[in-house]
Amino acid sequence: MSLPPLERAIALIEQGKRTEAQKLLEALIAEDQHNVAAWLWLVETCTTKGQQLNVLEKCLESNPENQKVQLEVEKLRTLSAVQLSATLPKYDKKRPLSLLQLSVVSALILVAINFLCIPLSGNAFFICIPLAPFLSLPATAVVYRIYSSQHKGVFTVTAIGIPLIFNLLGASIILLVYWIPRWIDSLIHP
Repeated sequence: MSLPPLERAIALIEQGKRTEAQKLLEALIAEDQHNVAAWLWLVETCTTKGQQLNVLEKCLESNPENQKVQLEVEKLRTLSAVQLSATLPKYDKKRPLSLLQLSVVSALILVAINFLCIPLSGNAFFICIPLAPFLSLPATAVVYRIYSSQHKGVFTVTAIGIPLIFNLLGASIILLVYWIPRWIDSLIHP
Protein backbone atom coordinates (compact mmCIF):
# COMPACT_ATOMS: atom_id res chain seq x y z
CA MET A 1 0.00 0.00 0.00
CA SER A 2 1.47 3.33 -1.02
CA LEU A 3 1.31 6.46 1.13
CA PRO A 4 -0.50 9.58 -0.02
CA PRO A 5 1.91 12.17 -1.51
CA LEU A 6 1.87 14.46 1.55
CA GLU A 7 2.66 11.63 3.96
CA ARG A 8 5.37 10.35 1.61
CA ALA A 9 6.92 13.86 1.53
CA ILE A 10 6.83 14.05 5.34
CA ALA A 11 8.54 10.63 5.56
CA LEU A 12 11.24 11.79 3.11
CA ILE A 13 11.85 14.96 5.18
CA GLU A 14 12.21 12.85 8.33
CA GLN A 15 14.74 10.65 6.49
CA GLY A 16 16.73 13.75 5.49
CA LYS A 17 15.81 13.51 1.80
CA ARG A 18 14.71 17.10 1.45
CA THR A 19 15.23 17.46 -2.31
CA GLU A 20 12.96 14.49 -3.08
CA ALA A 21 10.37 15.75 -0.59
CA GLN A 22 10.55 19.22 -2.12
CA LYS A 23 9.67 17.85 -5.57
CA LEU A 24 6.65 15.98 -4.19
CA LEU A 25 5.43 19.00 -2.25
CA GLU A 26 5.85 21.36 -5.22
CA ALA A 27 3.78 18.96 -7.33
CA LEU A 28 1.07 18.91 -4.64
CA ILE A 29 1.05 22.71 -4.45
CA ALA A 30 0.88 22.99 -8.26
CA GLU A 31 -2.31 20.89 -8.11
CA ASP A 32 -3.82 22.79 -5.18
CA GLN A 33 -2.36 26.12 -4.03
CA HIS A 34 -4.73 26.14 -1.05
CA ASN A 35 -3.05 23.05 0.46
CA VAL A 36 -1.56 24.87 3.48
CA ALA A 37 -0.14 21.66 4.94
CA ALA A 38 1.92 21.10 1.77
CA TRP A 39 3.17 24.70 1.90
CA LEU A 40 4.18 24.37 5.55
CA TRP A 41 6.05 21.13 4.90
CA LEU A 42 7.71 22.78 1.87
CA VAL A 43 9.09 25.35 4.30
CA GLU A 44 10.80 22.48 6.13
CA THR A 45 12.76 21.62 2.96
CA CYS A 46 14.26 25.13 2.71
CA THR A 47 17.85 25.62 3.80
CA THR A 48 17.75 29.35 4.65
CA LYS A 49 15.38 31.67 6.49
CA GLY A 50 15.09 33.76 3.34
CA GLN A 51 13.88 30.77 1.33
CA GLN A 52 11.43 29.87 4.10
CA LEU A 53 10.06 33.41 4.13
CA ASN A 54 9.73 33.37 0.34
CA VAL A 55 7.72 30.10 0.43
CA LEU A 56 5.48 31.37 3.23
CA GLU A 57 4.82 34.65 1.41
CA LYS A 58 3.79 32.69 -1.72
CA CYS A 59 1.54 30.54 0.48
CA LEU A 60 0.02 33.69 1.97
CA GLU A 61 -0.76 35.01 -1.53
CA SER A 62 -2.84 31.88 -2.17
CA ASN A 63 -4.22 31.68 1.39
CA PRO A 64 -4.48 35.27 2.67
CA GLU A 65 -6.91 34.39 5.46
CA ASN A 66 -4.80 31.65 7.04
CA GLN A 67 -3.74 32.98 10.45
CA LYS A 68 -1.09 30.33 11.05
CA VAL A 69 0.71 31.30 7.83
CA GLN A 70 0.35 35.00 8.70
CA LEU A 71 1.95 34.40 12.11
CA GLU A 72 4.80 32.38 10.60
CA VAL A 73 5.46 35.10 8.02
CA GLU A 74 5.56 37.79 10.71
CA LYS A 75 7.81 35.64 12.91
CA LEU A 76 10.28 35.10 10.06
CA ARG A 77 10.20 38.77 9.03
CA THR A 78 10.97 39.80 12.60
CA LEU A 79 13.70 37.19 12.90
CA SER A 80 15.20 38.27 9.56
CA ALA A 81 15.18 41.92 10.61
CA VAL A 82 16.86 41.10 13.93
CA GLN A 83 19.49 38.90 12.26
CA LEU A 84 20.10 41.49 9.56
CA SER A 85 20.64 44.26 12.09
CA ALA A 86 22.94 41.99 14.10
CA THR A 87 25.10 41.22 11.06
CA LEU A 88 25.34 44.77 9.73
CA PRO A 89 28.55 46.53 10.73
CA LYS A 90 28.04 49.11 13.43
CA TYR A 91 29.18 52.51 12.30
CA ASP A 92 29.63 55.15 14.92
CA LYS A 93 27.91 57.98 13.16
CA LYS A 94 29.52 61.03 14.62
CA ARG A 95 27.33 63.93 15.42
CA PRO A 96 28.34 67.05 13.52
CA LEU A 97 29.64 69.91 15.63
CA SER A 98 27.11 72.57 16.50
CA LEU A 99 27.53 76.13 15.33
CA LEU A 100 28.36 77.21 18.87
CA GLN A 101 31.04 74.53 19.25
CA LEU A 102 32.63 75.48 15.92
CA SER A 103 32.54 79.15 16.86
CA VAL A 104 34.17 78.59 20.23
CA VAL A 105 36.91 76.43 18.70
CA SER A 106 37.68 79.02 16.03
CA ALA A 107 37.70 81.83 18.62
CA LEU A 108 40.15 79.87 20.78
CA ILE A 109 42.38 79.32 17.75
CA LEU A 110 42.33 83.07 17.12
CA VAL A 111 43.24 83.75 20.75
CA ALA A 112 46.21 81.40 20.36
CA ILE A 113 47.26 83.07 17.10
CA ASN A 114 47.06 86.51 18.68
CA PHE A 115 49.13 85.46 21.68
CA LEU A 116 51.72 84.12 19.26
CA CYS A 117 51.61 87.50 17.57
CA ILE A 118 52.87 89.22 20.75
CA PRO A 119 56.43 87.86 20.69
CA LEU A 120 56.61 88.23 16.92
CA SER A 121 55.60 91.89 16.97
CA GLY A 122 57.56 92.86 20.04
CA ASN A 123 55.89 95.96 21.38
CA ALA A 124 54.58 97.01 17.99
CA PHE A 125 51.05 97.78 19.08
CA PHE A 126 50.13 98.99 15.61
CA ILE A 127 50.75 95.52 14.05
CA CYS A 128 48.47 93.45 16.28
CA ILE A 129 45.54 95.87 16.52
CA PRO A 130 44.62 95.89 12.82
CA LEU A 131 45.53 92.23 12.42
CA ALA A 132 43.14 90.98 15.12
CA PRO A 133 39.79 91.89 13.51
CA PHE A 134 40.95 90.87 10.05
CA LEU A 135 41.76 87.39 11.32
CA SER A 136 38.15 86.97 12.38
CA LEU A 137 36.87 87.20 8.78
CA PRO A 138 38.68 84.17 7.35
CA ALA A 139 38.02 82.26 10.57
CA THR A 140 34.30 83.00 10.24
CA ALA A 141 34.38 81.85 6.61
CA VAL A 142 36.03 78.57 7.64
CA VAL A 143 33.47 77.98 10.43
CA TYR A 144 30.60 78.73 8.06
CA ARG A 145 32.03 76.41 5.41
CA ILE A 146 32.38 73.52 7.88
CA TYR A 147 28.92 74.14 9.34
CA SER A 148 27.17 74.42 5.97
CA SER A 149 28.85 71.26 4.65
CA GLN A 150 27.59 69.33 7.69
CA HIS A 151 24.08 70.76 7.33
CA LYS A 152 23.58 70.44 3.56
CA GLY A 153 24.44 74.00 2.61
CA VAL A 154 22.03 75.70 5.01
CA PHE A 155 22.45 79.46 5.05
CA THR A 156 21.19 81.48 7.98
CA VAL A 157 22.19 84.78 9.49
CA THR A 158 23.14 82.99 12.69
CA ALA A 159 25.46 80.69 10.72
CA ILE A 160 27.52 83.80 9.93
CA GLY A 161 26.69 85.99 12.92
CA ILE A 162 27.54 83.66 15.79
CA PRO A 163 30.99 82.70 14.51
CA LEU A 164 31.71 86.31 13.57
CA ILE A 165 30.93 87.51 17.09
CA PHE A 166 33.00 84.75 18.70
CA ASN A 167 35.86 85.29 16.27
CA LEU A 168 35.88 89.05 16.79
CA LEU A 169 36.00 88.43 20.52
CA GLY A 170 38.72 85.83 20.10
CA ALA A 171 40.69 88.08 17.80
CA SER A 172 40.25 91.08 20.06
CA ILE A 173 40.99 89.32 23.34
CA ILE A 174 44.60 90.30 22.87
CA LEU A 175 43.52 93.91 23.30
CA LEU A 176 41.74 93.14 26.54
CA VAL A 177 44.31 90.84 28.05
CA TYR A 178 47.62 92.20 26.84
CA TRP A 179 47.59 95.60 25.16
CA ILE A 180 45.01 97.56 27.15
CA PRO A 181 46.63 96.81 30.55
CA ARG A 182 50.02 97.82 29.07
CA TRP A 183 48.54 100.96 27.61
CA ILE A 184 46.91 101.87 30.96
CA ASP A 185 50.17 101.12 32.73
CA SER A 186 52.06 103.37 30.31
CA LEU A 187 49.57 106.16 31.02
CA ILE A 188 49.91 105.76 34.78
CA HIS A 189 53.68 105.36 34.76
CA PRO A 190 55.03 107.50 31.94
